[in-house]
Formats: sequence, structure tokens, C-alpha cells
Amino acid sequence: MFGLFKNNFDEQLRSEKDRLNSMSEKELLIEMILELKRIDQKCDDIARKIVIWSN
Repeated sequence: MFGLFKNNFDEQLRSEKDRLNSMSEKELLIEMILELKRIDQKCDDIARKIVIWSN
């Protein structure tokens, strides 16, 4: 069962790597900025939840 998940994860990782390799530097920078913004929003959500649960 877990072997199927690992194989699927490996395939997704490989396809993502191929996609990123085919991009130009500008496209990669844009992708990185967008991903950093998503991470920042998730961190803010987590911080809010921690404050709510700690009260």
C-alpha cells in the first residue's frame, strides 16, 4: 500500500522537476515569489490558530 504512495510521490516529484527545468529564469522567480506568498499566508493562519487555541 505504501509502495504505491511512494511511487506516485516519486512520479509527481519527477514531473514537477521536469516542469521547473523547462522554465525560464524569470518564470522560476515568479513561481518562487508566489510560493513564498502562499507559505506566508499559511504561517499567518497557523499563528492565528495558535493564539485562538492558547486563549
